[in-house]
Amino acid sequence: MRFVLSLGIFTLLSSTSWAAPWDIVPVATDDSARAVSVRSVQRQRGGTSNDLRTLPELDLTQSTQGLGQISAIALSSDGTLFTADKNTGRIWSLLDRGQDGKIDIRRPLPFEFDHPTGLAVIDDTLYVADKNAVWAVKPEQSPQELASLRSANSSGEPHILLAGTYEDHLLLGLTTQNESYRVLRLDITTGQASLIGEDQQGPLSSLARRADSDIWSSAENRLGPQGATPLEFNTGQSISSLILPGQYTAPQDWPRRLNGHIIAAQTGPDAMRLIAIPTEFGNVSGQPRVLLDGFMNRSNRSAWGSPGPMVMDKRGLFFADTDNGTLWRLSPKPRPQAKITIVDTADLPLAPNQEPSLTQPDEEFRIESTITGTSIDSTSTIVKPSSITYGSKLIQDYDEKKAAEEAKKAEEEAEKNRSKNRR
Repeated sequence: MRFVLSLGIFTLLSSTSWAAPWDIVPVATDDSARAVSVRSVQRQRGGTSNDLRTLPELDLTQSTQGLGQISAIALSSDGTLFTADKNTGRIWSLLDRGQDGKIDIRRPLPFEFDHPTGLAVIDDTLYVADKNAVWAVKPEQSPQELASLRSANSSGEPHILLAGTYEDHLLLGLTTQNESYRVLRLDITTGQASLIGEDQQGPLSSLARRADSDIWSSAENRLGPQGATPLEFNTGQSISSLILPGQYTAPQDWPRRLNGHIIAAQTGPDAMRLIAIPTEFGNVSGQPRVLLDGFMNRSNRSAWGSPGPMVMDKRGLFFADTDNGTLWRLSPKPRPQAKITIVDTADLPLAPNQEPSLTQPDEEFRIESTITGTSIDSTSTIVKPSSITYGSKLIQDYDEKKAAEEAKKAEEEAEKNRSKNRR
């Protein structure tokens, strides 16, 4: 009985931490969802991309690494990526000159910030939110303070930034000192802030919005549009980043089964993975599914990495491994290329209904014979597939006639000799 019980516990643990792509993700409202104790996930070393698993329609590649503790990521209109290193305060500019998802040039900006946790790009200006303020960084210029956060009743971090729908403002999400969160509209010209929404759910962990749609946020283990009933995950699990359907341009040949799905980075006990959440008419419409898993070990107590900030464009879905400073890319597998084989037609067999040709078209048809006393002229007719070989009927008739003539001649000579003798 002990053996059976131990095996059952191991199966339960491993099935949760090592879920296969497109497995159903347990949520708190599921009757089958087991309670998860609130505990920290230990970090380990030694994991590799070989441990990560995703849908068969997708390829997983590493774009670059060495970016520190990635706390935010932003995408410019020309494809340049920006990432923030929370520990060092450094902002990295990542150039992809080939637009193939591989980072060619990695440059740090020449200034640092105080624990940056928010990035956004509007036109040619990069906006950075750190512990103290929101900064505007224009090309070849020093950062300019757009709005101070020192008296915003903020707990300090994270300060999440999103570019506004019409790119004339920013959305700023922050956690207050009393563990609620606020979403503010920030004018990019004056820096003036106005309150859009507030919620008492708990510390803010992610924020997203697409054009002309509701603002989605995640706090504690809850996720949903503001003012609606949230989707609840197991205790201790949260969403560190999310992408709404239509928020970004999807790559060509992006899996059809992901249409209308939110892509979310789930972290916490029993969960270090990317998930896909189906939506319809702006609300969750089904059970979440595993999109990518493999950051946790089979014991379900430690992880070698954790998924974090995400963006998407025609090159694929870029997501950060926050712990290891690595930027990954999920992209559609390339279409199979048609194979073209060049064949010399002279080597091909005859078509089934094609008659054989006795000679090449540009050569004269000739038959040479060693048969004496026989002639083949223009009146002769040889039809396909006629053949003249030694031992043929024509040669046999000739030999028999000649033998008969010689025998007759010999008989006549013998008769002459007998006549002479009788005289």
